[in-house]
This record gives sequence, structure tokens and C-alpha cells, in this order.
Amino acid sequence: MRQIVVEGKKREVPNGTTYLELAKEYQKNYPHDIILVLENGKMRELFRKVKDECVVEFLTTGHQDGHKTYKRSGVLIMLKAIYDVAGMEGGRLNGRCGSGCIYAGGKRGKADETV
Repeated sequence: MRQIVVEGKKREVPNGTTYLELAKEYQKNYPHDIILVLENGKMRELFRKVKDECVVEFLTTGHQDGHKTYKRSGVLIMLKAIYDVAGMEGGRLNGRCGSGCIYAGGKRGKADETV
């Protein structure tokens, strides 16, 4: 068993418990989706296993860092889709233009499209 502190209360969880399992249990206490945890003040993904004697705080999409993480995930999914559909390698997101992103394809890094 692992001893942790969640929402200011000590509790024990079985070895191998993930933060996702904890998040599902505590989600009812939050108006926004839990997408990250702070483990002793450090951001951790939900697939990670709970460490012994840690303090756990949940970050939601309503929290500034949680929302930034959510947006970054969307950009990475879009980039993966561009790679898969366009078959480009070595491309990258060059920056932002308003609410869109400038995609630079190929090895030269020249801006080809705005998506």
C-alpha cells in the first residue's frame, strides 16, 4: 500500500494505482475535467503510477496550466494528422498567426501552409 495526501487528507492506495484511477474517483469534486496531477508540486501525466508519501493535487482544464496542456495536446494531435495525411517528415509548427498555426513542411522549414 502507498500512503498519499489528496485534497489535504491522508489515505492509502494499492501499489500500482495510477493517477487516472485517482482522478476518476475525485472527478465528481471538480467542475472541469482532470487532465494532470501535481505530485509534490511537479506536473505528472495521469498514466503514471502513484508514488509513496506524495501530496497529490489535481489540475483541470479550468486551471491555467491544465488548459495550456489541453491546447498543446490538440496541437500535437493536429501535427500527427498532418504527418499521416500529407506524408511529410521533418515538418514543424513554425508559430502562431491569430488563432491558427503556421505549418512549415519539408527540411528547409519554409512556411507552406497556415492551418
